[in-house]
Order: sequence, then C-alpha cells, then structure tokens
Amino acid sequence: ISLSLSPALFRAAYNESPFTYSLIDCNSIDEALDHFFSGNFEGANVTSPFKEYIIKYCKFSDLSVNEIGAANLILNHNGALHCFNTDYMGVMDSVLSTGDKFDSAILIGAGGAAKAAAYALKKLNIRFITANRTAESAQMIANQYNEEWIRLESIREILDSNKLIIYTI
Repeated sequence: ISLSLSPALFRAAYNESPFTYSLIDCNSIDEALDHFFSGNFEGANVTSPFKEYIIKYCKFSDLSVNEIGAANLILNHNGALHCFNTDYMGVMDSVLSTGDKFDSAILIGAGGAAKAAAYALKKLNIRFITANRTAESAQMIANQYNEEWIRLESIREILDSNKLIIYTI
C-alpha cells in the first residue's frame, strides 16, 4: 500500500476539497480499523488484501457488496461502518466509454477487484473467462456467474479471441 498512487490521484482530482487523503498502512485489518476510528476518519478506500474481509466489520453493506463479496469503500456513520463497492462502476464506465460492443472478455485475477469486474461484466451482459494462478479462486468466480475459467499459464490460448482484457492482479 505504501506505493499506492491514490493520495496523488485524490489531490489531483479534488484539489479544492476540504478533505484530506492519507494512507493507513497496517499489517492487519484490526490495526487499520483502530487507526481509522482513532483518527476520526469519515471514510476510506479499502484495498487488497482487505476488500473481502472488511465486510464482516460493517453494519451496512450495499447490494453490490452483497453480490460481489468485496468492498472498496467504507464510511463512518456515527461510529458504525457502512461499506460499498465502487470498483464495478469504474469497470462498467471504462468498458462503456470505449463505445465498442464486446461479446466476451478475459478477466485476469480472482481477488476482490476481479469479483467487482465479474459483477460489472455480468451487468453488461459480457461473457468472460477468468484466468488466475490459483484454480480454486478462478473457479469460484466462474461458478458464481456461470462462466468459464482457465489457469493463468494457459491464457495465450484465448488471447486472440477476445478484444477486452481486464487485468486485476
């Protein structure tokens, strides 16, 4: 997380904002949450490896979080955490902004960001194949959305048949 570009991106996009953006670089989710609450933060981005684990700490999860199984945004609502997933919106907006029609895609990765991308692809009615180093993780996403999966080392076999590749590793 120490290499994250998020603080610089936030400052560039919201230069006039009264809010600040800082990293909470901790070894555990409990340590991060202690820092979050003691620092009186109103909200935070959640990144790997905590996107899937943060949900159990939240009093409220929006529908996308429940479907995806991962959150990338938490808000402090009077001491209770509320979590959301905006990753899938970014994927949808990116795909739609191309103006192209995609029938299929390759989804590389199987963590929280990949789960959000899979959700976005399904909402866009784009079939996909999940490619990942760990077969079990790829299978879980594929099974959830009734799609296919392959091991990452086999990806060359399908590259030419897909114009859309979403890389989440």
